[in-house]
Amino acid sequence: MAMRFNPPPGWPAAPAGWRPGPDWVPDPAWPPAPDGWLLWTDDAGGPVPPGAPRRRRRAVLLAGVGVVLFVVGLLVGQGNAGRTLDEARTLVAEAADERDAVEGERAELDTEQAALEEQLAAAQTTQTALDERAAALQTSEADVAAREGAVATVESDLATRLSDVEGREAAVAQAEATAAANQAQQDQPRAPAGTADTGTSTSTYYQNCDAVRAAGAAPLLAGEPGYASKLDRDGDGVACE
Repeated sequence: MAMRFNPPPGWPAAPAGWRPGPDWVPDPAWPPAPDGWLLWTDDAGGPVPPGAPRRRRRAVLLAGVGVVLFVVGLLVGQGNAGRTLDEARTLVAEAADERDAVEGERAELDTEQAALEEQLAAAQTTQTALDERAAALQTSEADVAAREGAVATVESDLATRLSDVEGREAAVAQAEATAAANQAQQDQPRAPAGTADTGTSTSTYYQNCDAVRAAGAAPLLAGEPGYASKLDRDGDGVACE
């Protein structure tokens, strides 16, 4: 932000871009500047606004420059014998140097502000990327939970079907055993009337050991219903061992 010379009331307007030299002093014929008058303002025409502590310091320095110039004008205008023209020029030169230092500090502050704005923009971009990743992660977690629920449902359905199949297989096995027993009873020969008991049961007949086992009667002991010597191959009195 550039600064310009702000002449007090009654002083002539300064040319554009004019800066006082080290030997410049106000004309003694000019009226004194009002109390608190700022001799340097920004291009907008207003005093430099205070901001950070360093900017407040600049405003104080500018006010000091104005006071110095005002005092120099009074000293020159009143012909104070205690002040020489060389002292007044020295004060003006110091004020100009101080003004240049203030402008240098302002340029540094502007550079620092630009760097801070860039860092803030980068931080906002990073935060936006993090928010997008968090949203994507939440979506993925919800998808995984839905898939796990679907898998659990399928497993439960498979378990139900397996139990049903096992029940059917048990029913089929029972039906087969019952059918084999019925078939064995139908296939056994009937003893003719008047046949004496020879120690072999003829009331129950099994064609082979498979039929005995299917009927759940294995093993058969000698004298038990259905026992026959053909079923007892080793002749130890126990058939279909």
